[in-house]
Amino acid sequence: MKKEEVISVMSKYGFVNGRVTTTGETFQIGYWEYPKRNKKDERLVIEVCSCYNEKSPNCLPVLWYKNGWTKELILNYWSVRHYVYDKDGNCYGKYDFTKPSEDGLRRVIDFDWIFENTIENLEKLINESLRRFNA
Repeated sequence: MKKEEVISVMSKYGFVNGRVTTTGETFQIGYWEYPKRNKKDERLVIEVCSCYNEKSPNCLPVLWYKNGWTKELILNYWSVRHYVYDKDGNCYGKYDFTKPSEDGLRRVIDFDWIFENTIENLEKLINESLRRFNA
């Protein structure tokens, strides 16, 4: 994925002040601020990471597949994290793509939101991120 493509998507949705790390022209990770506060007076910083299956027996996509959490072995995927700041400047990891574990004691990855790194899938994740933030 080229960095210009990712930057274009983030700008399209109103994100500003992007800080991006690349390998050559290939996007790796970026952080962007959303300039509008939600009705809870929270501020959002989003981290977008382009992740690749390193073909190691211990990399996450292999472990997810071996444990039956994904139906097929994922070659690459988007990781999106949300850093939400309240009016006092405290930071929380809210609105992430997680769900309660079966025992209800912790939060786990919601694999319904693990997508291959394409621009279309990044847009799905950004749309859902903003929907959750503004709900």
